[in-house]
Amino acid sequence: MKRRKIFIASILAVIVVAAVVASYSLFIRKPATDESASPQYTKQQVSLGSIVLETDSTGTISASTTSLVYPKKAGVVSQVLVESGKAVKKGDVIAVLARNESEVQQAEANLRQRQDGVGDAKVYLKKVKDLSAMGAATDSEIKSAESSLESAQEALETASIKLGSLVRTKADGNITAPIDGIVTSLNLTLNTNVSTTSSVATITSLDSLALKVTVDEYEVGGIAVGQQAIITLSSDDSKRLMGTVASVGKIGTSKSGVVVFDVMIKVLNADESVLPGMSADAVIIRDRADNAVIIASSLLQRMRNEYYVNVYNESGEVEARTVTVGIMTDNRAQITQGLTAGEYVAVPSSSGSAAKAGTSTTTNQNTQIPGMGGFDGQSLTGGGGRFQGGTPPQMPPNL
Repeated sequence: MKRRKIFIASILAVIVVAAVVASYSLFIRKPATDESASPQYTKQQVSLGSIVLETDSTGTISASTTSLVYPKKAGVVSQVLVESGKAVKKGDVIAVLARNESEVQQAEANLRQRQDGVGDAKVYLKKVKDLSAMGAATDSEIKSAESSLESAQEALETASIKLGSLVRTKADGNITAPIDGIVTSLNLTLNTNVSTTSSVATITSLDSLALKVTVDEYEVGGIAVGQQAIITLSSDDSKRLMGTVASVGKIGTSKSGVVVFDVMIKVLNADESVLPGMSADAVIIRDRADNAVIIASSLLQRMRNEYYVNVYNESGEVEARTVTVGIMTDNRAQITQGLTAGEYVAVPSSSGSAAKAGTSTTTNQNTQIPGMGGFDGQSLTGGGGRFQGGTPPQMPPNL
């Protein structure tokens, strides 16, 4: 009985070993699935192009130079020759005043009366001095007469100034612009009196218009005085204005949990449609390269602070090559060293179709870098560039 049990156990052991061997044989001979099959590349020729690094922001237009307009003489508004928003040149007549007849006549009568008063005061002073010489007037009487003369003369001067401040001739009534600019406010109504102490208009210099925007702490380091900007009015997105960065703030403020800095952009070609208080969008050109080697930034891989790209070598095989990157945007990158126009980069077919840039494309089966995106056409954008399992990436030499 004991021998029989041993025999049965031996048979079972043999069966288990045979099953394991058979399973292993089937496993190692199993055909490769789609996941383990060599992926395909699309061959894309490198060409030259332009790349721009931009920062977008929105703000409000303001003016640093404004001038209040005051009439030189008081009168009645007879003509208003401009309206708010109109461009004017220095010296342009913006309104005309006529004389206020009753006010002028009253001022002239007052002046004559004050002139007579000065004459009377002079006669009286002479009389007192003559009496004093005969011992008939005291020194205090002389001082009193002199004081009366001074008061009469002051009254005459006041009356003369009053009459001089009134419009009496046609030439007196012109109100002119003191500077070149835009009439941003107008306080003139026909047939009403205006004085020399109230402003009738405000003129804003077009040369002083600026757009104030904010840039967050992540991008402000790339903003510098003198950089060009393209400005678009919110009220008219078809209108393009040019500008330059005039100043970059040094003290940040918190806005929605992000630290931002003020940036002032001087508007270079404003016209009468551009007014202080308008909102506008600005695209600041931080950097630009023309006639440059451009690839999709998703084709870049980074290892140990170096970038590399999969390219086709002279043998038609795909190899990783170290490159130097210049300007980089969200979807494009400038290659300054390591790649030249005319060479071919390997674009994983699984990431999308090759860019249609007028060049022929072919497909090859080689080891790809998984997770890299391809070109989407004209914009040269691609998918993600992270490693995603599968075959590990090819490494450049000496890494």
